[in-house]
Amino acid sequence: MKKRVIILLTLVAILASAIILFAKFSLSEKSSREKRAVMPDKFGRVELNGGCIGLSYDFSQVKILKIGDDRIEVIDKKTGKLLDAYGEEIKSLDNGRSQYIVYREKENDFGILRLYTIFETQEENGNKEIGKVVGRYWDIMSRSG
Repeated sequence: MKKRVIILLTLVAILASAIILFAKFSLSEKSSREKRAVMPDKFGRVELNGGCIGLSYDFSQVKILKIGDDRIEVIDKKTGKLLDAYGEEIKSLDNGRSQYIVYREKENDFGILRLYTIFETQEENGNKEIGKVVGRYWDIMSRSG
């Protein structure tokens, strides 16, 4: 009987630990995707994980939101409408090389479209250099109507 109680208490402790870890992971994942307002630097750039996106807007007329470390949304202050979104994904390759997938998202009467640019970088002695543009393509994220 004592063994059963000890086993049961051990299982309850393991389950409680798993629930606490899951809750902690879920909260940290949620907070990393929070939207926060950012201001561009004096050159109109906003930082993402792998670099900067140069923006050319009248910054008194738009609000810039950063979502996590890999997406920026430009919102019209008057209408609240999403004007543009920019994002990136970084994949490590080999020998100090990385692949960057950068997109610009635009909503119009047809739906939401994304223009992707894929390029590779080479890092040597702490300096990154774009090696080559691998490709560019459009994708339809959703259709209107």
